[in-house]
Amino acid sequence: MIDYSRNWLFIEPDVQKRLGELRLFIMGVGIGSVLAELALRTGIRHITIADGDQVDASNLNRQNYTQADIGQRKVQACAERLRAIDPTASIRVIDAFLDEAMLNAEIPQADIVINTIDFDSPAFLLSNRLARQYDVLELFPMNIGLGSSVCVFQKDGKGWSELFAFDDHVELKHKILQHLAQAARFAPYLQEAAARYFAGERPAYDPQLGISCAISSSLMLGLMIKHVRGEPLKAFPEFYFLDASLPHFL
Repeated sequence: MIDYSRNWLFIEPDVQKRLGELRLFIMGVGIGSVLAELALRTGIRHITIADGDQVDASNLNRQNYTQADIGQRKVQACAERLRAIDPTASIRVIDAFLDEAMLNAEIPQADIVINTIDFDSPAFLLSNRLARQYDVLELFPMNIGLGSSVCVFQKDGKGWSELFAFDDHVELKHKILQHLAQAARFAPYLQEAAARYFAGERPAYDPQLGISCAISSSLMLGLMIKHVRGEPLKAFPEFYFLDASLPHFL
């Protein structure tokens, strides 16, 4: 088991204990692979990871895998890494793309759900609805340039379908990005990148950096600690946003 004694000044003993009892369900182990390790190292010891994909060389610029993992199932490679860090932790693996039956079975068992499912999967919107239905906190991260945003969804709060009208996942993605761009203070480089993106100047895949995955994971873990403490969180359509290129001076 990990020695968490170095957490002492920032995480109170009762919060550390509650983190150890928290049940975290990570849907998708792209960004989720980074979050899973950070969560385990901080004290979350009951983690379920789900993904039906395998590791590709293009994942290595940002996800928590190595050359030796290429071609392996993502959940298996991620689980092996987590168990190597703490063999006593409870790491559950679902080696599949999630469907409605799986979501209905897994979400009620979780305390917090991390939704990093691809936009084009029906499970993306279904998870958002079911988590609120079952009163389970859902966090949705989005890598943006040198930073990240995280949206928090809670029972009785708004979901994607309540705020946006859309015909398909492409339109939904655009509306989410536009919502973030209008509300956040994007740096000039990001404003330019957003303009190019919305103009259609892009390949089939989205650009993502390793620093963004690290910030997404850090933001989400910070929110989970606040939640365990009983502190209020900003709920969607408000969101959390951090760009490492924008220094904040006190």
